[in-house]
Amino acid sequence: MSDRRAPAVRRWLGRRPAAATALACTVLALLAAGCQSVAAAASTAGAGSGGCHVVGGFKVCGPVYDRYAQLGGPTGPLGNPLLDPRPAVGADSVSYFQGGAVFATGTETDVHRVPGGEVPAVDVPSVYSLPLADFVVVRNARAAGPSGILVWTTDGCSGPTPPEVDDLFADPCLRHDFGYRNFLNGPAVDPTGQRRLAIDNQFLVDLRATCVTAGQPQVNWLGVMMPCERAALLMYNAVRAFG
Repeated sequence: MSDRRAPAVRRWLGRRPAAATALACTVLALLAAGCQSVAAAASTAGAGSGGCHVVGGFKVCGPVYDRYAQLGGPTGPLGNPLLDPRPAVGADSVSYFQGGAVFATGTETDVHRVPGGEVPAVDVPSVYSLPLADFVVVRNARAAGPSGILVWTTDGCSGPTPPEVDDLFADPCLRHDFGYRNFLNGPAVDPTGQRRLAIDNQFLVDLRATCVTAGQPQVNWLGVMMPCERAALLMYNAVRAFG
């Protein structure tokens, strides 16, 4: 290869071999550091923030990911994740999967496989306290699988309510049924009057939130048009009176 460097540069390099060597070493060091930075950035991007890995569009983090990977990841018994990590009762966090849940406390993990591996005192309140949309995701995944300890059945918004009202309030009714059938019956996690009141009050919160999300529509209740909030209160009063 021909040397196209200017004569002045060649003369400087010829007179200053030590300087040239130092310059070359500096350039190589900078390039190496740059490559290491790029590799580190790529590793971080692959794992996600906070030691998380993205699997099927959701984060699986820290010791939960390690345990999940040991069990075979998406092709193992837990399958794909259903949500990002969420707060849990009796643990730092919980990650829900198609085939169960993994609770994490520090570096310790506890796998609750379904069916049969649930711990009602932990699983029931943890699932029940999820945001309503998240609860519905987990509930629908569990209800579609084999029966376990927890009860996922529902009869919808039972009562003398028209189909359009049942459709509007379907998700609040799912959580209300889960609460009654697991806290008060089924595994009977907390079969007390105080718990029943708390479940009914959460039902009202969910009903009102649904009205807000739906844009506060007018509701046709057996031929009587009423604001959504009034329909929500009617539903609440009915469960308080009749359960």
